[in-house]
Order: sequence, then C-alpha cells, then structure tokens
Amino acid sequence: MGDRNLQAKTGGLFGKHKFNIMAILCLVILIIMETGSTLFGGLRGTVTFDPPMFRKVSELILEKTSEQDRIYIWGYSPDLYLYTQRRAASRVVVPQAMVGDYGENETPVLNRSQFEILKADFEKHPPKLFIDVSKVSFSLAELKKKHKTDVYNIDLIPQIKDYLSHKFELIGKIDNAVAFYQWKDQ
Repeated sequence: MGDRNLQAKTGGLFGKHKFNIMAILCLVILIIMETGSTLFGGLRGTVTFDPPMFRKVSELILEKTSEQDRIYIWGYSPDLYLYTQRRAASRVVVPQAMVGDYGENETPVLNRSQFEILKADFEKHPPKLFIDVSKVSFSLAELKKKHKTDVYNIDLIPQIKDYLSHKFELIGKIDNAVAFYQWKDQ
C-alpha cells in the first residue's frame, strides 16, 4: 500500500524524468549498435544513416513544432526524438513493437493490441506531426535485403495507411521519401 501511494505521489517509477531516461536509453543503444558491440551481434555496417536527410528531417520538425508539441516517428529512427527534444505521442515508440521483424513473410503482420495502444495514446496526446521515415535509410539494411522492400513501409500495412488517411493530412515530403502528416483536429 505504501509503495503505491509513493508511486502515485511521485508520478510512477521515474515521474517527470521518463522522457529523459527514454532518450538516454535510445542514444546508448544506438552507440552500442554503431560501435559493433557483441551484445548486438556486431551490427556495425548494417545500420545505415543519411546525415543530410537526417538533418533536413530534424530541421523541419523543429520548424513546425514547439517544445511542448508531441510527434510520432514511423520508421526505425527513435533518435529523432532526442535530437529534436520532442516527446513521443505514444508509448509505442518504434513500429517494430507493432510489426516486428516479420520473418519470411512478404507482408508485415500488425500486432492489434499495440496498434490499439497507439491509437489511444494519439487520442489522449495527439501528435502535432506524424513523420514517416520508413522509406529512407534509417531502417536496418539487413531486414531490407531480406524482404526486398522498405521495412515498416506504411503502404504494406493497410490498417496504418487507413488510420493515417482518416486522422492525418499530408502536409509535405522531403525528396519524395520522408512524409510529414499533421493531425486533422489541430
């Protein structure tokens, strides 16, 4: 009983520091992956990165949002939250939680419970922007080779594509690869 009251008073285990801890954790994981740690099977070289595109995406997020705004990044690039100092609009921070590495299937299989969490989080904290980076080289190159397609491509996931068309409007693209959507009710 005492522990629950303490958590309620302090805002849970980490309280107001949840975002900072998540950002630090993402950065540590990316550093470990990039340095080729054996913990991640020496992934160095399988994670591709396009600094000019990354810079363009970050600049546009900073231009279109304020520090209080929440955003959602669709694609394997949680580090954009850290670099732009914007909070994720959902507890489902990366699409891998909803789609995963879909094995040998050509089409990803959506985890419906994770998708419901995403939608509920969006209703509670609508993202100012939904940024689709799945078609640029932020994703794991090995998965892209295996599937011969862009990993987490929204066009391959009809439920996500349909949800986007109902709740968001396309407001721009960068190099016909990164799409920016704005929540329709804002």
